[in-house]
Amino acid sequence: MFANTTVQGQYGSLELIDGKWTYTLDQSKVQQLDEGDVVKDTITLTASDGTKQDIVIDITGTEDASVVSGSFTGAVTEGDLNDVATTSGTIAISDVDNGDDPVFANTTVQGQYGSLELVDGKWTYTLDQSKVQQLDEGDVVKDTITLTASDGTKQNIVIDITGTEDASVVSGSFTGAVTEGNIGDPDSATTIATGTIGITDVDNGDDPVFANTTVQGQYGSFELVDGKWTYTLDQSKVQHLNEGEA
Repeated sequence: MFANTTVQGQYGSLELIDGKWTYTLDQSKVQQLDEGDVVKDTITLTASDGTKQDIVIDITGTEDASVVSGSFTGAVTEGDLNDVATTSGTIAISDVDNGDDPVFANTTVQGQYGSLELVDGKWTYTLDQSKVQQLDEGDVVKDTITLTASDGTKQNIVIDITGTEDASVVSGSFTGAVTEGNIGDPDSATTIATGTIGITDVDNGDDPVFANTTVQGQYGSFELVDGKWTYTLDQSKVQHLNEGEA
């Protein structure tokens, strides 16, 4: 007879109870098998009279998913157009299956707001400042770059981009010239100066304006209406000027 027993094989164990045997695979010992690979585990049982019998188990491998490791997030901050903003990390891939050696090849991938360069497992993301100037202070957008390994495995690298407060830009004409005349002279091209002024801000939601206003100066008044300014000289305040004085 074959006595109840448990026998350890190369890839698992076989338990015999009352003439019924059960083989249990030890998964940790076969992870290296690739899809379609077949190995055999031979368990030998010995009866009480010394008779031996082999139990042969065929074990078939399957395709194990590759494992990606490294750092998959980064952060940069908006700056001026000529500012350099980068963030970096690493990425690697492995597969326990025999003969499977996937890699992430060196590459450069263009994202929505910048580009990611991968060289020998190290990635560097460089922000394109021209594409994020519209971000206001505290605004955050994400740029997602997808890297694909040689076995088709994909991994996203996600970059957080934080906006800053951009300075407003004022445009227009900021100087003028008038000439003293006699008190009571009608306003003319020599006593009135005009120009324009405007203001813009690239940040989302920032829409500064120069409101219509009238401002009294030392020698005349300044009026702004819808972005056009007019300076009118008060002749009574400049009669003391000699010819050529400014």
